[in-house]
Amino acid sequence: MAELKARRRLWSGATTAALLLGLAHAFVDTASGFLIFRDVGSYHFDHQVVVRLVVLYNLVAFAGQVPVGLVADRWRVYRATAMAGLLGAAAALLLGPSFSLAAILAIGLGNAMFHVGAGALVLDTSGDRATESGVFVGPGAAGLATGIWLGGGQASCRPVIVLLLLLAVPLVLAAARLGARTRGDLPPLGRPQMAGGWLLAGLLCALCLAGSVLVRAAVGGAVSGAWRGVSVAVPLLLAGAACAGKMLGGFVSDRLGWIATSVAALVLSAPLVSWLVGNAAAAVVGMLLFQMTMPVTLKATHHLMPERPGLAFGIPCLALVLGALPGLLGHGAWLRSPALVVGLVAGSALLVVAGLRLLARLGGSTGRGAGASPGGARPPVASSLAAAVVAVALLVAPSQARADAVGPPPESCPAGARGETCHGGSYCAPASCSDGSPCQDGAQCRAAELCVDKIDCRSGWTPPDAGPQYAATVAGSCAGGAACAKGSCQSVKVCVSSAGAVGRTLVEQGCGCRVGPPELPSRAAWLALLAGAAVLAVGRRRRLGRVGH
Repeated sequence: MAELKARRRLWSGATTAALLLGLAHAFVDTASGFLIFRDVGSYHFDHQVVVRLVVLYNLVAFAGQVPVGLVADRWRVYRATAMAGLLGAAAALLLGPSFSLAAILAIGLGNAMFHVGAGALVLDTSGDRATESGVFVGPGAAGLATGIWLGGGQASCRPVIVLLLLLAVPLVLAAARLGARTRGDLPPLGRPQMAGGWLLAGLLCALCLAGSVLVRAAVGGAVSGAWRGVSVAVPLLLAGAACAGKMLGGFVSDRLGWIATSVAALVLSAPLVSWLVGNAAAAVVGMLLFQMTMPVTLKATHHLMPERPGLAFGIPCLALVLGALPGLLGHGAWLRSPALVVGLVAGSALLVVAGLRLLARLGGSTGRGAGASPGGARPPVASSLAAAVVAVALLVAPSQARADAVGPPPESCPAGARGETCHGGSYCAPASCSDGSPCQDGAQCRAAELCVDKIDCRSGWTPPDAGPQYAATVAGSCAGGAACAKGSCQSVKVCVSSAGAVGRTLVEQGCGCRVGPPELPSRAAWLALLAGAAVLAVGRRRRLGRVGH
């Protein structure tokens, strides 16, 4: 009874420590969004170069958390790792204007180190509760949106962000001390069986939890991408909803149960993030509900490996970037089918259920209502395996073919520009040589007065962190004080041929193509879903029958 009261307590010292680290988290993500949109935008580099740099950043910042977590767990240096991450992010901002590649690597590594160090402190001091995980992770979404807004608006606030990162160092120190003092106030974690034949079940549990995170990254990015470039206010509201959903999810799940909260939130969010995603209010509420599962999957991964909180934090982040990688590379248009989104959300719910039930079977802590049988008996592993199989079948069942296509580049462009294409159509990109790139075909690098505008190149997805959404396009020359019909007149260092202008800009719209509009998931997916439901129902009847006897 005492453990239940401790778990259901609304606030504790560990929660305060998580909030302090959450503020530092917001500062780090603000720095990331600002640097990418301010220093690595398409006004500085060609669109394809920007894409490569952003992919590099996300791989370092998210996939890099796994090796950083292994090192931090080996030496138990979580506090030092978090502080080094803050200093690395500050150094990246100072490098940004002049050394873009070094800045990308520095901000990515700093992001990875901070998340692992601070995240491990939160996981290690929060007992068996998910509340603190949500309180820590939630502010990052708000910080990222703030950084994108400031960087995209070309705001001159770099010194302020650097100062905030430096001020966050004592926040980490205070949070680490407070968390250590209050560690004993919450129930300790159970130790799951991971030896012998149980190892396979443990690996399957980890795959289920990571798979749910991967789906959340894909669907959440599609919801944000549906509004990016359409409205300024709605993406900010979506970021706020993501922050609130993550924070609220921990509180609710610790009181109503991890499975009950996760399944209810995902089921309620499904129509809002699919068929109703074009309605601003529905999209915001759907994003809030959809993100409520985050604290559960994060903390459950830690319960599976309680001695390795750094690695436990890194594995979901690796799944996060894998889920967003297709969108980063411009292959996300296939996720625009509402029925497919609903199927993915259903698969995510089944993966959460399967992962938590397997964790309970292994003997790990799973929160209130995670599937433990009356009298302390463990739930049968068969039904957990069935849920996992059904989820995988739902996600991989074949459906109708889709393609993601764009039009050809323009045939001619103004002097100092070259033809490019993206999901927003074809355009004339500045042939930039400001980064020292050599000019081809006898062209010379020199400053030119050009009318520079931007084109929306989003493909419906957004990466787990800041990413390129717009590409610079040249509408013509403004030399000699000529007025620009589109965009603004800017002095840009570009490769210019001695032949001068070669023609006007030709624009052709790109397209996203599908072979037949898939209104429903494939027949195999529905059969798998119904079969799994029948297996789960039979298993539940048998358990109730045993209890009755």
